[in-house]
Formats: sequence, structure tokens, C-alpha cells
Amino acid sequence: MPHSEQEFKNKIIDMEEMWQFPCRWATLDGCHIPIKCPPGGPESSKEYHNFKNFSVVLMAMVDSQYHQLTYGPKIQEGNCLPRVGKQVGNQTIPPLVVADSAFPFTTWLMKPFTDAVLSEKQRYFNYRLSRARMVTEGAYGQLKGRWHVLLRKCESSSEKVRINVLACMVLHNICLTQKDTIPKKLDLSVDPSTNEK
Repeated sequence: MPHSEQEFKNKIIDMEEMWQFPCRWATLDGCHIPIKCPPGGPESSKEYHNFKNFSVVLMAMVDSQYHQLTYGPKIQEGNCLPRVGKQVGNQTIPPLVVADSAFPFTTWLMKPFTDAVLSEKQRYFNYRLSRARMVTEGAYGQLKGRWHVLLRKCESSSEKVRINVLACMVLHNICLTQKDTIPKKLDLSVDPSTNEK
């Protein structure tokens, strides 16, 4: 999360330059981290059971440099966003977050149009928004590419899974800041689901 108005402004400028979507400082999306069925079976573990079987959902905001910023209740209310933005006419557009259609529309969160029949302008907006959201897919791909433990089914408790995922996110951000790149050639002799050669 940016710590000052200037950091917000810099993130907005970076996003606009890299992804050509104005007034946006971050993109919000989730990804599933596979886990084994928690103790008590499926009936007592409904919060972890979804279309991906059992998983913990990692929800994060991502900036233009693929840094992952945690998503907490403070940002959900939008009350931590400073009064910075872009002046368009006599309106100040606040710093925006973009997300997919699963998220609720708010004054600080943009999502695609979901009507069955869209105008040409709405289709173009959805295309641009979808393109702008690609940064999250890239960030999650980099995170899982760097930390293969996130690819296979974790057998730890759900609380330890959360701690491990957060540790991977922090280390990933440090690697990005230090310009440590992910090797282009991965060792494909190791199966990430079993961790065996």
C-alpha cells in the first residue's frame, strides 16, 4: 500500500504508462492455493471448498511492477485512499482499483459492464479494462513460478497456509525490488504437484 500521496500519484502514472488505463493505481484479483481437506471433512470445511476443490483464496492488489499488496478490510471500505487523482474538467477522478465482474462496483473500484447487450463503447471499455487486469495474472504467475510450493496441494493447517502464502508474497516483492528475475528455463524434471523428479 502506498504510504504517501506522492507514492499514489507515482503508482497512477506507472499504471497509465504501462497499461494505458488512466487513474488506476492497482488491480484486484484472487487466485486459489490448493490445500488438503481440513480436519472434520467437507461438511466442517465449507469455507475452503469451492469449484477448485479445497483451496485458500489469495486476494491481493497488484501494482504496475507486479508487486503484490495485501487486501484487507481497510481498503474494502475505501477510506484509506487519499484525496489525490486526476483533474478532468471540474472533476477530480480518485485513485481507482480495477477488478473483474465478481467484485461489487464502488466509487473507487471499476469493473466491466455486465449487460447482455453492450454498446460499441462499452465493449471497448471492457476490452481495455480486461487488458489492464492482465497485470494480476502475470503477478500470480510470477509468484507461483518463483515459489513452486504454491502450485501443489499444501498439507499444513489453513492458518499455516496463510502464513506461508504471505511469506511467499513478501519474498516475491523483495525479489522484484532487488531485480532478481525468475529463470526463463524452469526445471521441468520436478513435478510441482508431488515435488518428485
